Amino acid sequence: TKIYINILEALAEFYISQDQYQEALDYANQSMTMITERKGESYNEAAASNSNIKGRILLLQGEYENAIEVINKARDILQTTQSPPLPELAKTYYNLATVYNYLSQYEKAEENSKHSLEIYCQRYGARHPEAAFVYDMLGNVNLNKGYFDKALTYYRRSLKIRNLFLDKHHPNLASSYENLGIIFYKKGDYQQALEYHNKSLEMRKSFYTENHLDIASSYNNIGALYYEQASYMLALENFEKSLNIRLECHGQDHVEVASSYNNLGNVY
Repeated sequence: TKIYINILEALAEFYISQDQYQEALDYANQSMTMITERKGESYNEAAASNSNIKGRILLLQGEYENAIEVINKARDILQTTQSPPLPELAKTYYNLATVYNYLSQYEKAEENSKHSLEIYCQRYGARHPEAAFVYDMLGNVNLNKGYFDKALTYYRRSLKIRNLFLDKHHPNLASSYENLGIIFYKKGDYQQALEYHNKSLEMRKSFYTENHLDIASSYNNIGALYYEQASYMLALENFEKSLNIRLECHGQDHVEVASSYNNLGNVY
């Protein structure tokens, strides 16, 4: 039965990655039915894991309050377990931080991020790959609060961990360089930002197929930098590349496609 539960949750994760959230939710619900039926000593962690998956789906669907309710169920379940805290509880705090960041409730986002980081550090040490995601979240929160230097410190901690463990073309490493590019863009250091975004783009092109949305994001970031420097032809070239990928992946009726058209309109 545990194997079937794992398969159902793997299918839920797959459909999340494909932006097919209803299908993902269907598999998560099937998994929860089996978890409830079997109970047993691992019930708490399995039920919490399932709630975390559902919470992420609701987050991606924009149902933030429902996501908080479901993820809090996972937290409540896991807080009843014996110490030391399970890694799933760290993931739960991280998911809560993600939702609160989307809701612009930055103090709650930072608080939950620090809870998550504390558990990972206790369990694995400060240089575990999972800690890198939490440092990214702390960077995101401080970026949104306008604390650019503090955000930069967190992003650099994340990058340092990823450089220890990941292949030089790994997409998470590319995301770290993208984050650094965003910070230097915000600080007005466009040349440094361009170097990081170009590095992120090259890593993504070596890892993904040409029409991946992360590559579209890189082209969009580079276009924005050229636009700020009044290099309008280069901005146009990169915005068009981003738009073409987004159209291929999303079709016309998507917020990212609308954003690309808006960027092109600003250039013209």
